[in-house]
Amino acid sequence: MNALQEFHFIRPWWLLGLVVVPVIFFFRYRNTQQQSEWDKVISRDLLNVLIPTAGIHSLHRWIEFVALGLFVVAIVAIAGPAWQRVPSPTEYVQDDLVIILDLSYSMYVEDIKPSRLIRAKQKIVDLLENRSEGHTALIVYSSTAHVVTPLTTDNDTIQHLLSSLEPRMMPEYGSNVDDALSRAVDLIEQGSHSNGRILLITDGIEMLNLGSYEWSHETPLHVIGVGTAEGGAIPQLDLEGNISYLRDQRGNLIIATMNQNRLARLTTLASGTYHDIDISETDIQQFFSVAWESFREHLVDDERTFDQWYDVGYLLLIPLVLGAMFAIRRGVVVVIVLCLFVAEHSYANWFTDLWKNSDQKGSELLENENFDLAEQIFIDPEWRAIAQYRQQKYSQAAEYFESSDSIRSLYNYGNSLALQGEIAEAINTYNNVLEQDPNYEDAKFNRDLLEQWLQQQMQDAESDTSSENNDGEQRQSETSADPSNPATENQQSTENQMGEEGEENEFSEANLSDQDENTDTPLVDENSQNPETEEEAQVVDSNPNSVDPESSDSQEVMSTDEQDRETEATLERMLRRVSDEPGNILKQKFLHEARLRYRRGELQGNSTQKW
Repeated sequence: MNALQEFHFIRPWWLLGLVVVPVIFFFRYRNTQQQSEWDKVISRDLLNVLIPTAGIHSLHRWIEFVALGLFVVAIVAIAGPAWQRVPSPTEYVQDDLVIILDLSYSMYVEDIKPSRLIRAKQKIVDLLENRSEGHTALIVYSSTAHVVTPLTTDNDTIQHLLSSLEPRMMPEYGSNVDDALSRAVDLIEQGSHSNGRILLITDGIEMLNLGSYEWSHETPLHVIGVGTAEGGAIPQLDLEGNISYLRDQRGNLIIATMNQNRLARLTTLASGTYHDIDISETDIQQFFSVAWESFREHLVDDERTFDQWYDVGYLLLIPLVLGAMFAIRRGVVVVIVLCLFVAEHSYANWFTDLWKNSDQKGSELLENENFDLAEQIFIDPEWRAIAQYRQQKYSQAAEYFESSDSIRSLYNYGNSLALQGEIAEAINTYNNVLEQDPNYEDAKFNRDLLEQWLQQQMQDAESDTSSENNDGEQRQSETSADPSNPATENQQSTENQMGEEGEENEFSEANLSDQDENTDTPLVDENSQNPETEEEAQVVDSNPNSVDPESSDSQEVMSTDEQDRETEATLERMLRRVSDEPGNILKQKFLHEARLRYRRGELQGNSTQKW
């Protein structure tokens, strides 16, 4: 029964050739009728003598039926009947591509419409849609460079995150292309193979001495320039939401231009190519043609297999060959000519749908982003769950992903939990995926991203709690100034400890701190009215570092169980307020990474160019 449901034709347009059969029968029957008019005036015995061929008319008719039958068999064979899938080995190109996107404020310039940033994003989307092989990574940079996605084959994820990238989400102003190139080379060297290439999409580069710049890596660097030589002013929004333009310290309007010669010089030094951004796909086609010449010798067998429909049309060649043997004796080679036709892959609308099952129709609807109808048509529960996931019905999709045993479903289950705000459970799910497959890069990246965000949220919560404790200790010092009081000693030790932590957690770059204070979209809305405010205040007041001057038990340390309950309660409240907007999470991730790198001394200062 399953085989009957799966039965279809791979190339159904060839079945239109069967229309020829009734046409042949019609004209043949018409010719026979005209010949039978003699039977009305001449007897059959006399007619056989007068027309000798009439006696062998039945033999000719039998031959005609056989020829038409072979013609039908040939058409069906070319149409490609199939009802089962078979695993097929695949090959892939060892091609690692790292895309670097400039997110400096000059990308807001509108000298090319609608803006440099939007045109750059559109160009990346075009590139990803034309790129079906190899691994791709995305890096953004301003004063610091950050990895948005590591090397992956999931181009849809890159496109999803690309839409939320804006210069205002970066930790600092600047245009540090050196840091971005260094991170790109590290990604390629950490990949499964060392050969790869870098594509830089920018409106300008900042290098003190390009003439003495040396590209010491084997990885070619290609550049797509965004902008014009005339340039334009850099728009920005003030605190009241009005549009103004960036000015220098003297109050002069800053005009951001693109130096095409400088970018072309860089690609010459780095064994790459340079192209101006084009509204057509000319630059992308040239980029892929150069890449194919470089990587066509790196085709390797993939360890994975790809299930494709098993075409059983070749079995119908047996009667065709037998019929052709007799046809050759009579000088008829029509069947052989039909067998030599090359069938092309064709598409049809309603006619093709007649030969497709529900899952195949749902898959096409899913590709056309008709998720609601695809969910209704799908029979396979995994495909139906994917359609629900695309509609942001994460809880419904998670029900199936949780019940499935495949590692892919487990990974999707973690994604569903993360998008529902269940961060802790999502991290545990990603860990389970990595236990089964340590090389699952997408699961590792998602887990690290959530852990970094969670750590940042915990640090912010601890910072708020420390601020509350400082206020309480200051009030205590005003009411009790006796140095022999043990509570005062405990307060002083607490202040010293918190002071050391404050120095350790202080970010060394003042500009980065100021930028963080002026972030546009906080991850948690601080102005929203939350019924849990009183509960949060109680938890903060119960912190063991706070001192109650009226209680003699304030010097005792809270038990481990109470601390665990407090941590879980705080974590649960934060997770319930998680925003599912990827831009907010990336914003926090970039800020956290920049702080860590400054503390470690990896970044010595800001970029000299602020736009």
